[in-house]
Amino acid sequence: MCEFGSDCQDCGIRIEGDDTVCEPRCPEGFCGPDGCGGTCAACDEDVWGENEARLRVIVGQHPGEASARKVCFYREGESTPFEVMTQPAVTTGRIASVYAEYVTMPASPDLRVAHLAWEDAYDESDEGCDASLARPVSAEGLVAGEYHTLVVTAYAQGSSEACATDSEVEGCGFYPAGSGTSGSTEACPAPAAMLVRDGQRVDGSYQAGWRVVNVTANAQIIAASSEDNLWNRHASLLSAQGAAEAQVYNTLAFTTSMRVCPAYVLCEPGVDEEQQRAAVAACTRGEASWLLAELNHGRLSSIDQATTIYVFGNAGRLDSTGDGVIEQDISLVVANDVRDGALP
Repeated sequence: MCEFGSDCQDCGIRIEGDDTVCEPRCPEGFCGPDGCGGTCAACDEDVWGENEARLRVIVGQHPGEASARKVCFYREGESTPFEVMTQPAVTTGRIASVYAEYVTMPASPDLRVAHLAWEDAYDESDEGCDASLARPVSAEGLVAGEYHTLVVTAYAQGSSEACATDSEVEGCGFYPAGSGTSGSTEACPAPAAMLVRDGQRVDGSYQAGWRVVNVTANAQIIAASSEDNLWNRHASLLSAQGAAEAQVYNTLAFTTSMRVCPAYVLCEPGVDEEQQRAAVAACTRGEASWLLAELNHGRLSSIDQATTIYVFGNAGRLDSTGDGVIEQDISLVVANDVRDGALP
């Protein structure tokens, strides 16, 4: 059987008269085997100019919403954007894929970004851009010679996504308000843009691996697991801890499966650490009452690829009996980092 992106050399081969013809299979922007023994054009080696960086934009709405955001890029002290990109939301389904499609941008250590809802996804004029709304998106900005992803969240907060806060418990700066919690929508994050650097180098070479980035609407802390009864906690990208975690890739998984779990239940009054561990452990084993989302993807165990799983959407809330979570509405975006195929 020949699958898209495989190195099978008979993909696309057909017979025309006495000739054998192979038709390469290369969707726009795809880098990997073309099915005919070669590689797609997107795999051609990048030629970097002086002080150039690479950037792509990923926009996350609630699942099912497909509106676009116009993103305006500024340098500190400038009133006119040096670049404008308009991007539709990718979170219209439970699982979405994003190719390693980057554009060339000038390296900008003082990068500032403003973004707004926009109907025309093809309009990249500076209409609507407002420098007074531009904010820094990372401590280092766009770094020369590196790949980056700008993640834009544009959640419309409603009563079903009310947040609560408990500053005395780590990871509970905001969490889903349960039925017994006095929640405040003001504690939920406002729409924001955040920059992460893609790819992790060791001694100058990119290393294979995967990472989970928490950009949920209402959970400062979630957990992710690729093995029963074992998990890592992931802080929101909006927090300093989450921004630091987002720079690190995990080692390769032994399986191609990953589950997202509600570590935030520890924030609920009356839930102790032992109960929280039992709940998250049950989720890692696939118990539906505690499961936020599940992914099966071959890139998790690839020995020559780098991948980010962005967790968007509503992380649900603890039910009234404390026996599970309800109302979760998560979208996972699987982003190919640096290259769709093998890392350079």
